[in-house]
Amino acid sequence: MADYNSSLTPQTGFIVCLSNQFSTFSEDNLIDFYQPILGSQALGLFYALKASSTKHPLLTKRQAHTHLLARLNIDVQAFYQARVRLEAIGLVRSFETSDQIGDVVVYELQPTLTPQQFIQDDLLSVLLLEAIGEQNYEQLVADSTAYQFDVHSLTNVTKSFFDSYHINQTEVTKLPDMIRESRQKFVVSEPSEHSHLLTSDFDFQLLVQLLQSQPINRDDLTANRQLIENEHLIYGIDEPQMARLLMQATSLTDNRLDKNQLKHLISASYQQVTDNVEQPEKNEQSIKQADLKGLSTNEQALIKACQSYAPIEFLQTLMVQKNGFVTSGEEYILRDLISRKLFAPSVVNMLIYYVLQERGQATLTKNLVDTVANSWSQAKLTTPVQALNQIKERSQRKSTTRRTSTSNYGHRQVKEKLPDWAKDDYQTADDKATPAQIAKLKAQIKQQREQQSKEG
Repeated sequence: MADYNSSLTPQTGFIVCLSNQFSTFSEDNLIDFYQPILGSQALGLFYALKASSTKHPLLTKRQAHTHLLARLNIDVQAFYQARVRLEAIGLVRSFETSDQIGDVVVYELQPTLTPQQFIQDDLLSVLLLEAIGEQNYEQLVADSTAYQFDVHSLTNVTKSFFDSYHINQTEVTKLPDMIRESRQKFVVSEPSEHSHLLTSDFDFQLLVQLLQSQPINRDDLTANRQLIENEHLIYGIDEPQMARLLMQATSLTDNRLDKNQLKHLISASYQQVTDNVEQPEKNEQSIKQADLKGLSTNEQALIKACQSYAPIEFLQTLMVQKNGFVTSGEEYILRDLISRKLFAPSVVNMLIYYVLQERGQATLTKNLVDTVANSWSQAKLTTPVQALNQIKERSQRKSTTRRTSTSNYGHRQVKEKLPDWAKDDYQTADDKATPAQIAKLKAQIKQQREQQSKEG
């Protein structure tokens, strides 16, 4: 769900071409590794695009998008959401142009990653783990490595090329014209960038200093920096917390970091309730005072709360106030949204607030989150203030036909529904939860985990 291009219509033309590396595409890898995190519509779109590819594609041989829409039985907006999921995960690259016939989109299909490449990718492997669970994840890895054998300790007696084949040295140094011309026929595609290092305020050098006296391999820290910073952005784990988790995931025998163990620990640790409920300070770029002009005190407090929490932490805190809990499905929804790099964490928090408070939903649902995120992305919202104004404008438009006693419905909604923990005057005794509150929260989480274990 990048910026929605309103020029994309059912009549917009399209052609499908294949990357020069598409010969390495594996349908087994697509189903086993990609399908769990793609969803049915995106997977169906990929197969529809693949079926629409033809030999020697030309812009003059374009088809209208109505062909794809009818085949998938979806509208343009749903099509675009499915297309962006394929783009984000590295299976499709999209290009646009216009000519005398009209607008046309060129879809270049990309090959699947190998199992090893997929598992080595921090974002994709984490999404897969959350989608299929630990047991299925371990089984998938075991199946992918079932035919492997460690040959590093053996003597390599493989013969070289020139031990078996004899080619005239002159022909090697001066290639025939036919070979040089044939090489130029291949269109070299740029590598698909499905995984970028997310921008974060994580102090990696501080983390290195905290672990300086600990028995952990320094090369592992550098090699896994992307994973560490991504997890910080998603879960709001600070440097000292990350250092403790890294130590727990480090082998005592060889001091090597176990990436999968780190992911498991992080996924589980965010749910743990600590005695101190004081809001952690995050160094997200502060909102300018001029941007807050015209907002009520409670609205400014909401903006501050959105900036002070990581998304999953914000969701968990809001759920606790509603006497609920965060489900694994909601965690996956947030992972999926954040991995697309559409919004800053504070804007994601405002989206959570909107769905649960303004829309009155009991949980985050993927369809609604995608719909709101798509709308906000089209509106090019980049700050929580802009998102809040969008919420208020929508509320005001919705209430124009049934307004009764107030002309400022948007302001009233935020004031009434602002949770206690987001208000400036919210306090707890010594900034800590009472023993009764802590016991209640721990009981809720214990019940949740037991339920998930039974379902898993």
